[in-house]
Amino acid sequence: MDEVTNLSPATQMKLLRSLQERRILPLGSTNNVTTDVRIIVASNAVLEHEVKAGRFRDDLFHRLNEFKIYLLPLRERPEDILPLAERFRRETNAELHKNVSDFSAEARSYLLTYDWPGNVRELRNTVRRAVLLSANTIELKHLRQVLAPATSAPQAPEIPPGDGLHAIVQQMSAHLEKTIIEHVLKATGGNKSQAAKRLKIGYKTLYRKLKEYNIA
Repeated sequence: MDEVTNLSPATQMKLLRSLQERRILPLGSTNNVTTDVRIIVASNAVLEHEVKAGRFRDDLFHRLNEFKIYLLPLRERPEDILPLAERFRRETNAELHKNVSDFSAEARSYLLTYDWPGNVRELRNTVRRAVLLSANTIELKHLRQVLAPATSAPQAPEIPPGDGLHAIVQQMSAHLEKTIIEHVLKATGGNKSQAAKRLKIGYKTLYRKLKEYNIA
């Protein structure tokens, strides 16, 4: 049951009674039905605070409060972002009969640096819309059409005056590559083997780039 704190007082009472008696009365029926179920509830609000404020029944809270799992905001568990994004891409492909194959490196970096105030729900909706907008690969432009600018996005390096286009592109590319490697390493807890697999490059290639960019 998602957002259980949105239940009205009357519905909270009905839920409590069904949990205590282990039976329900279906709508339009005169016979009770015995239940044998496991109830899992979720809430954005802290239930203890809702109980103290009088918005949630104390007895129902204690009925539900057998085991708690606290989930950090998505921005505080970046290792979950790309696997979830890949899952939502595959699900949307199947649902909409599309064949969007992957995220570009720039798109992956953007996903990792965005704050995700709406958590997993926002990530899912963002990927779904990006799949709709994309013909093959989800690019940065597809994400930017549906997301606000990432508040913690890396700043571009300073470009010395007089540099030509080729030199500027090389500097920007190197800066972006370093940023992506740093984010993926952070997401894998510093595990280089896992980082190399996520980046789809060889371990030796990753090691060489760590030395090249002076990444600890």
